[in-house]
Amino acid sequence: PGEKRRGESQPVTFKQKLESQQAEEGADIILRCELSKAGVPVEWKKGTQVLKSGEKYQMKQKAPVNELVINKLIMEDSGEYTCDTGDQKSTATLTLKGNGPSSSKTKHLFFQMKIHWHLCHHHHHHHHSSNIVSFLFGRNSKIHMETFS
Repeated sequence: PGEKRRGESQPVTFKQKLESQQAEEGADIILRCELSKAGVPVEWKKGTQVLKSGEKYQMKQKAPVNELVINKLIMEDSGEYTCDTGDQKSTATLTLKGNGPSSSKTKHLFFQMKIHWHLCHHHHHHHHSSNIVSFLFGRNSKIHMETFS
């Protein structure tokens, strides 16, 4: 009997670890890992924060595969996610590609354009600037044209 008990307490290992992923803002994503045995309770974390099931996150256990679904990604969702079985952990990084004025990449581009505008154009071609802004950000953009004047 002692033998059997020792066999049962073998540590769970990850057959398939979490993979780092890249995703677009607004998308949904699934982080997936497979354990060496089924029915093991796991904890999902983002950084040090334990995630709870709700509108944003859904945890699914299709033994022995564990999935974390993250809905409607925003820039703040990027970071490290960990699946923790208690004695084993698997961590993956989620990187987000921004699309839209809320992303820092676009802000940076906008800033560069603005400087470029000041350097090269001064007060000429003023009508072009509004075209570029509506091209980049859509006609309903909340960006005011005076940033270019």
